[in-house]
Amino acid sequence: RMKTITIQISDETARHIESLIAAGEYLNVNEYLALLIERDLRLEELPRWMEAELLKGIESLERGEGIPWTAETAEKLKQDFLERHRRSRGEVA
Repeated sequence: RMKTITIQISDETARHIESLIAAGEYLNVNEYLALLIERDLRLEELPRWMEAELLKGIESLERGEGIPWTAETAEKLKQDFLERHRRSRGEVA
């Protein structure tokens, strides 16, 4: 079931949304707002995910399982992050 919600926005904000739709970024205002809200909901999950990952790393270090920091390590972390970011946005790898 879908619920209808009425909002008021500034003329500037309306122009911005209209320009995104005109550029083909979104089909209509409903799609723009629905995707914006979905992104916001995913962002709420990010701090919890980051905390869990940090705790896993700390526990790993405490067990003596740390790895040396090298350029390769940094690149792998960067690629892993970018892949996770693309997936979170629904982009195909």
